[in-house]
Amino acid sequence: MPRTRRTRKKRLLQALAAGLSVKAACEVAGIGRRTAYDWRNEDQEFASAWDEAIETGTDALEDEALSRAMNGSDTMLIFLLKARRPEKYRDTHRVQHDGGLRVEVVTCLPEPDEDAAD
Repeated sequence: MPRTRRTRKKRLLQALAAGLSVKAACEVAGIGRRTAYDWRNEDQEFASAWDEAIETGTDALEDEALSRAMNGSDTMLIFLLKARRPEKYRDTHRVQHDGGLRVEVVTCLPEPDEDAAD
């Protein structure tokens, strides 16, 4: 039985909500990526449902990551801490420059040769 556009859209959204990538969700729905993005661009209601499905899928992935972090994955724990408290756990620090610049040049002269002065 051929799938209708409505059924394919529904399957795509379910796959996205399960945490699949767009590519994998398109495979589940039996459509190409270009078709999915065309539908998204032409149908605002579908685009909103897509965004919501991505959020739901991301929440599921985050829950799984938290479970793994709490059950022995130090690496996952580090990633979650960096994501939730970047001000404390990020690897890099931001440096803001106010636009002012002061340059100080110091020249080191050689010690005078005492014998040469006489």
